[in-house]
Amino acid sequence: MNSIRSKSVAAALLLLIATAVYAQQSTTPPAVLFLNTNPLHADVLLDGRALAEPTPMLLRELAAGTHELELRKTGYTTERREIELAAGEMRILDVALSSLTFAPELPEEESIHIGGNEEKAGEMLFQLPEGSYSFTRDEEGLRIEPVFPQDGWIRGLNLAIPLSVAFSAVLTLHDIFYPKRAAVSFGGDVSLSPVTLSAYGLTLTLCSFDLALGVKRRKAERAFSYSAIPRQQALHYARELYERAENLLGLGQLEEALRIYTRVLKGYKDSPLYPYALFKSARIHYLTGEDSLAAIEFNLVAEHYPLPDLYDKAKRGLADILLRRGEFPQSIAQLQSMVYADTLYTEEGIELLQAEVLEVWFGEDPSVLDQLITAYLSLLQRYLASQSADLYRYKAAHYLHFADRNPEAARLLEEVDLQAVDVDLAERIRDLRRFLENLR
Repeated sequence: MNSIRSKSVAAALLLLIATAVYAQQSTTPPAVLFLNTNPLHADVLLDGRALAEPTPMLLRELAAGTHELELRKTGYTTERREIELAAGEMRILDVALSSLTFAPELPEEESIHIGGNEEKAGEMLFQLPEGSYSFTRDEEGLRIEPVFPQDGWIRGLNLAIPLSVAFSAVLTLHDIFYPKRAAVSFGGDVSLSPVTLSAYGLTLTLCSFDLALGVKRRKAERAFSYSAIPRQQALHYARELYERAENLLGLGQLEEALRIYTRVLKGYKDSPLYPYALFKSARIHYLTGEDSLAAIEFNLVAEHYPLPDLYDKAKRGLADILLRRGEFPQSIAQLQSMVYADTLYTEEGIELLQAEVLEVWFGEDPSVLDQLITAYLSLLQRYLASQSADLYRYKAAHYLHFADRNPEAARLLEEVDLQAVDVDLAERIRDLRRFLENLR
């Protein structure tokens, strides 16, 4: 009986411990990671698991601890990172990918020869694989040829092999005219000394080595490839366009700025400026009343190009559009999904925005009054030391009065020091106090 009781107690203790551990784990806030690469659209492996979306990305549900990242993009070196994240931490990781090609620009040349092919130069960029190249000029113009890594060996062998053959021939003649007892006979009067045989062996080795290197070089020559693109299609040209659009935007020329931003969006999807051009296009569409286009672009920024200095702004833009459409729950949901990576926004400020959305909603649907009261009471409770605390008291009291909860409203207003608030708010509080006193 005692044994059964002991086992029951032990089982209960284990259950309590397991419940406590689970509760602790379930309340541990996840880490947040903004991951970006230059250029964009690199494939990501997180802890060995391929993610569906390329960079940039926002990972909001990462467990605390160490994570391994592998970033891959065709034409660039694979980058690996190990990152340690604390519970609830927000981290920003930008990775510059190293290109496996380089792109010389030769504006002064009319034409060039690359790997035996003639190409028009001028405004063209030539994507060449990383490696060594020789640049020479002849009567046909500039010539660019890839340099095989073992070319030095091949040139050395081309000198060494004739010398080795000549030396072997001299030794052979010497053996013929001055035969030695230790020579190896090949029948008749032909015999060669071990030194001569070693010289022939060395010559054969050098020839074999030269042949192997020659085959390897021919394979490299056949595998050599390059691409030529107009200079205007190079990623760095996107910056020229973007800066031009920014200048036009600063001058208030929205239509012209939008046209240039659109050129960035159409031609430079891998440019790190692409998300910024997309966001600026959304802002222009919002300002000109094209809410449908603006909503699509803000959503693209938030979902597919979530950079830390754009994500919250895009969410705020979506919230404003939804508010303008009268879609109040969706507007609040966008505000609630912000992560405050941008220092422009604070939790208090966004919670106040949510309360203001509820105020507009209340104007159309009085049934949300309780939610509105709760929102302002929550602001007051969470940010009691805020400079806006008295505003939250007034707003909460104002809507408590609408709900016929006048005693609660009066108690809130009693806590306000009218000397410590601005004149306009003080006047509104006095009016509400007098109104509530008259109801008693």
